[in-house]
Order: sequence, then C-alpha cells, then structure tokens
Amino acid sequence: ETIYDFVAWVSYSDSSILGTNDTLTLTNITTDTMAIALFTKKTYPFTANIIGSGIVNPASSNIIHGDSISLTATPSTGYHFVRWFNATGILGTSLSVKLLNVITDTSVTAVFALDTFYVTASATRGGAVNRASQVIKYGANSDPIVAAPLAGFRFNVWNNDLTNDTITITNV
Repeated sequence: ETIYDFVAWVSYSDSSILGTNDTLTLTNITTDTMAIALFTKKTYPFTANIIGSGIVNPASSNIIHGDSISLTATPSTGYHFVRWFNATGILGTSLSVKLLNVITDTSVTAVFALDTFYVTASATRGGAVNRASQVIKYGANSDPIVAAPLAGFRFNVWNNDLTNDTITITNV
C-alpha cells in the first residue's frame, strides 16, 4: 500500500496546475514541456471518544502518515481519569499518552469515573450505629446513619456536635 496520495500535475515552467486526475494527457504541445506529479503523504483521521465526564485534547485531528500525536485527558469536577484504550487494548493510565507512527485511521477512548468516598460511622461503648460504612458517589448523600444506645445508655452527640440520633451526610 502506498503512503502517498496524488495531488495534481503542475507545470515546471510556471507552477500552474495542469490537471488533478492521476492520468495526464498533454495536447497541442508547441514548446518543451515538463509536468511534475505532486504527491503528499496520506493523512488519517483521529478521533477521541469519552466514557464518563471529561475532555481530551486534541479531540480530533488529521495525522500525517508515520507521525505521532500526544493526547491529554482532563477529568470534569467530581471525576477522575481511569485509562486510555483502543481496539488493540489498554494504552495507559496516566493523563497523557502518545500514539507513535500512525499509519491508519485512529481512535482512542478516554475513560473517566465518578469519584467515590468512604463514609465511616462508629459508636463509643454503650451504643451502635446501623451503617458502619458506606461508599458514596461524588455529590450524593449518604444513607441515614442511626445511633442506637444500648440498654442503660442514651445517645448524647455525634463528634461534630449534632445532637439528632439520625444523620445524613449530604453532598459528599
């Protein structure tokens, strides 16, 4: 397979375009004539796909045969970058990746995932909590956490001075 595309026939004497078909027929020749065939390296479209929420720079481009392209992923607020992959597999897990020696149409996918947080609750001697730990997605609320005193004890206060025996942690 050739790595060049035909562009045009050009006159050597005045750089005028003689034709854009790959076959040139010169007619009515009255002087020495030189026609030069112009070729350019093939270019291939590049596209970046996104799973989750974030951006890829560049998102699309045309890459000249054999050239490389560097990509950068930027997660949206509340998300983190996970990995790059294409049809051949995982390309890496860092925010930047470089594709080398591109020789065909190319696409990659950047994967972003919603941040998650651990919410842990515990009780001192004389009590228990209904939800000791939870995994909460960015911006979400925890399930209600209930402090239950054992017989002979009473609920006093959470360590952040909240006095209700049930709390919901909001906008994690």
